[in-house]
Amino acid sequence: MMRSEHVWVLFLFLIVTVILSVRFLSIDHSATAEWGYVNAGAINPYYGISRPFGYRLLMPVFLNVVGIVPKPGEPWIPVPAAVLMCVLFYAFLRAVGFSRCESTFAALFLSLSGGMIDILKDFGINNTDASAHIFILLALWAMARRVDALFSFSVMLGVFNREWALVLLPAWYLFFYGFRVSGLSILRFLRVSLPSIAVYWMVRTIYFPHCALGVMGSDLSAIMPPSETTTLFYYWTELQTIDWSLFTNRLVSRNFYEFGLIALLPFAVRAFPFLLDGWKRVCIYYVFICILQFTVAADIWRLAFYLFPVLIPVFVLWLRWIGEQLGSRVQVIAGGLTSILVLKWPESIWMFFVSLVTCLGVEQYRRYSLKIKI
Repeated sequence: MMRSEHVWVLFLFLIVTVILSVRFLSIDHSATAEWGYVNAGAINPYYGISRPFGYRLLMPVFLNVVGIVPKPGEPWIPVPAAVLMCVLFYAFLRAVGFSRCESTFAALFLSLSGGMIDILKDFGINNTDASAHIFILLALWAMARRVDALFSFSVMLGVFNREWALVLLPAWYLFFYGFRVSGLSILRFLRVSLPSIAVYWMVRTIYFPHCALGVMGSDLSAIMPPSETTTLFYYWTELQTIDWSLFTNRLVSRNFYEFGLIALLPFAVRAFPFLLDGWKRVCIYYVFICILQFTVAADIWRLAFYLFPVLIPVFVLWLRWIGEQLGSRVQVIAGGLTSILVLKWPESIWMFFVSLVTCLGVEQYRRYSLKIKI
């Protein structure tokens, strides 16, 4: 058997190889990168001259401190960040009970996902996405290992970039307490959540506007109305109201088959009881977030970034279930077809259903052939 350090070397070699291949050999988003760089000031003012009060604050604050501004296409932030994301994802899955092999496959699938490819191709603003996902995964790992201080710290830094507190903080409570409410649970929840929210609020309302004034050289209130400068979690606060005609159109759109159907997987997976009880509740909560995002949010593509901590593990459990129910030979076929489909359509994990149906058809044909021979 291979020693543990050899396994880690092999794992890192596979991850780095895949990420570098995606970064340098996949389709180039050069046109989009130029657009992103020009318009990135709306999210990250240190890229340009647009509105200084963005909602992705971690990387702008860091770049302001060190005095470095990366240009679109420079790999020195997204590539190391992608490798670290895969390592943290592996550690998180091991913490919730997945085997080494399954965790490795999940990390490889993450490296080929649509959200990861966006980060690696660097639209000019996705350096911030990479830094956010590192702390999001670190928060999930800390939650699984029950390290409250690290979870709170990671949520604070992750929320600097996205409104992830709306996902991570309720997920933390569900993971530990479910729907039980007690004085102890509320006190612990406040101890975890309030420091991160308070620090985030201070950075957003005091430090960041001060930096923006220095960059813009003008009055902040002249650039953004005071009502928007008090917003806690969102750069753009206007949510789309429920429009049933729009919802109906989305049901027949490609987005539904990419993100809508896949959200039903946690309820369909036969291996679902394998997961920790707390993580089951988190998966169900993620499905709720998916439905909410799909029905009222203007940007469905965010689901590619929100759902990977649930979609990919459940996807790996499907492969395990296939192997247990249909045999190792069919599992190899499923894995091969899935790999090809993910490579061809990395943003469309729903294509796994095609390989699943194919595998079921192959197995049924094999059983039918055996009956005929008998």
